Amino acid sequence: MSFLYGMNLYGVSFAITAWLPSKKSSATAASLIHLLSYYIAFIYSGYDTDPVTKQFVALVPNCAMAFSIQHLFNSEFEGTGMTLEYARMEFQNFSFIKGLVMLAVDFVFWGLIGLYFD
Repeated sequence: MSFLYGMNLYGVSFAITAWLPSKKSSATAASLIHLLSYYIAFIYSGYDTDPVTKQFVALVPNCAMAFSIQHLFNSEFEGTGMTLEYARMEFQNFSFIKGLVMLAVDFVFWGLIGLYFD
């Protein structure tokens, strides 16, 4: 999971540096986008968010990671641990398996966006 998240950070950074001309502006923009994207996850967390909306929001790597971590923490809080059966169950309309899949999709998506704009 952390490997996929790290690769997503490279993909997003690659896409941002392809859009912006200078190193300083792209580094500043990448840092701000990284920090601000956690607030998107906070906005869409909870039971009242539609599962399709959460899946779309999970295209932002920080959101997919935050939703997956919430699921992981809930499984540890309940004392079941993260088993394959529990990873498939949905918690707040998002499962841990969906988070892993979305992190893999994000890596390809942001990498292709970066290649297209570069």
